[in-house]
Amino acid sequence: MSEKLNKLYEELIEYILYLRDRNPKKDWWHIWWWTTIYSYCRWDRNYKELEQYKKYLEKSYKWEDKFIEMINKWYNNNFERKYLRKFNNLFGDTYLYNFIYWISQEKTLEYDYYFKYSEMINKEDLKYVLKSYKLNPNYLFSSIALWSYYQHNQKFDLAYKFYLNALKLNKNNPWVLAKLAILYSSMWWWEKLLFKAEETMRKVIELLPNIPWSNAWYGESLNMIWKYTEALKYFEKYENLTEWKHRTFEPFMRKAESYIWLWDFKKVRLELDKESQYYFWEWYRFVYNNLDKKLKDLWY
Repeated sequence: MSEKLNKLYEELIEYILYLRDRNPKKDWWHIWWWTTIYSYCRWDRNYKELEQYKKYLEKSYKWEDKFIEMINKWYNNNFERKYLRKFNNLFGDTYLYNFIYWISQEKTLEYDYYFKYSEMINKEDLKYVLKSYKLNPNYLFSSIALWSYYQHNQKFDLAYKFYLNALKLNKNNPWVLAKLAILYSSMWWWEKLLFKAEETMRKVIELLPNIPWSNAWYGESLNMIWKYTEALKYFEKYENLTEWKHRTFEPFMRKAESYIWLWDFKKVRLELDKESQYYFWEWYRFVYNNLDKKLKDLWY
């Protein structure tokens, strides 16, 4: 495949990601989890750069008429897979075709799209993203997608392989580095990896010093290596940066963890009592319950 064609495919993919995952009029930097990384394959790119590639979906190319027709039909019909099936063998095994087939689902909703496809890729979907990677291993998104899949299926050795490839392609991408830090911290039984997690998140802080989520995550990584007093500085910075807006409860739980290890039980209770004020993902309930029980055992 020619370099020019590879470039066209990559730009189309990033524009599709932009359409699916990001509203440029909203800036919720503090809420960053596994979904948002797909919007920032090239972390220093902004939406104005991406919008210029809309011409690829509007312009007709002599040799690409049917391909552009396919993408437009797919886009205009809620990204559903059934609109791609009749084009199945039209262009052979291009990594763009495999990519858009992989991220298509019948009746998918835009708001939960990336949740499903970063956390719940099935075997058929994995087959197509692996094809895309094989056809173009130098495209950053493919490595990002694959390490996301393998990490959440606890195949850490494979996840790490694709992390390394992603960092080879973009060594200072803070979104990739942050998720790599999570991989290190998820293998907490190897103490040295907790220090690797903190070291990796420190690089993220250097790149994104005034982004709320990066400060909260760095504070969490400091907690893991018992630097509780230092961690509190970053949780407090998170509060200052969010200015009481659009907060999630997770950083307040992590702040409570710092206080409980510093035996400042009154402040632990003050943090836990903020539960109703901010959005609370229920899969963190067990963390909250454990903190609450520990506090009651130690204090009240």
